[in-house]
Amino acid sequence: MPKFLAPEFFDVTEANFDFSDISISSFVSTVNAAGSISLLGVSSQINPWHVIAVSVVPRTPSSVSYTGIRRTCSVYLLPPVISLFSSTGSAPLQLFTKRVDSSLPKDSCIHLLHDQRSQPQPSTPAALVLPPSQSDETELDPDYSLNQTVLQIQSPTLRTTYIQCPPVDGPPHSGTRDKSADLGIKHPWMHVQVRNMGKEWSLEVGLVNQSGRMGILRLSTFQKQPRLRRSHAQHGYPLLHLPLAFPPSSSRPLTSWSTVTLHLPSYLPYFSSPKLIGSTDNEHIARGTRSEVPGGTYSHVAYVRVYATCRLRRIWFTEGGPAQTVPWEFNLYGGE
Repeated sequence: MPKFLAPEFFDVTEANFDFSDISISSFVSTVNAAGSISLLGVSSQINPWHVIAVSVVPRTPSSVSYTGIRRTCSVYLLPPVISLFSSTGSAPLQLFTKRVDSSLPKDSCIHLLHDQRSQPQPSTPAALVLPPSQSDETELDPDYSLNQTVLQIQSPTLRTTYIQCPPVDGPPHSGTRDKSADLGIKHPWMHVQVRNMGKEWSLEVGLVNQSGRMGILRLSTFQKQPRLRRSHAQHGYPLLHLPLAFPPSSSRPLTSWSTVTLHLPSYLPYFSSPKLIGSTDNEHIARGTRSEVPGGTYSHVAYVRVYATCRLRRIWFTEGGPAQTVPWEFNLYGGE
């Protein structure tokens, strides 16, 4: 019977379990003293990424009361910490789709490498873009880099090079949205460990309110002012585009790695802010092309997309803020 380890959090990227060829709708699970979960009972087919909705609720130290899968169970439960991506996992991109710019085979690539050594090199003809600290002539402080494998996403064209979860066919915000394909993570806090590569970079999250309306939150290093587009020509969903800045080198940070922490519910009111709407978008609204605004109460995350250019270590969600205790492997470690 298939088994996987169940620590106090559930790391979907590191569970040694393949859901691609089994089917699950409702089941009961038991936990032994060693913390191993056994799944009992299978029925309707699910996609591999739905493993993120697996959860255990301890009833006693050696058992659980219920587990569930979203879309196939009316009730499902999630652990307090969910790791969506880990560059050190056995299959880091198992839950993601990746896109590169085929017209730029040398410049556009997505590649796993050692952060401090920037090795191995990607397959030809791709050529790595090095971080500023590794491309200058000064000696690199080993504590400035990580002694770990990370994911490099690089391209001079941000929109065409990215990773995305869930790995649906095409972007979630093109055409009619399939609500059943939403990622479905309800945790209000999102954390992203990313390295500043000295290039333009964007992060995008689909936010859904209790009414099922979606808005797109995008943070970009090249954006200078907050901007709201209620009727974006590319996808029709409201787009809240906010500026993002890494610590400047003049502040002499201890590392080039940063943890971007977002309290997702706090962004929903800004989708209704008239102060952020541009004049062009007001013209679309006047012509009756205004899309539904996802105000009100936060429900869940529909998708996560990370664009070029950056180095990525981990993406995780929590019920609490930055002060919440997370497993030790979430911390950053310097090379020796």
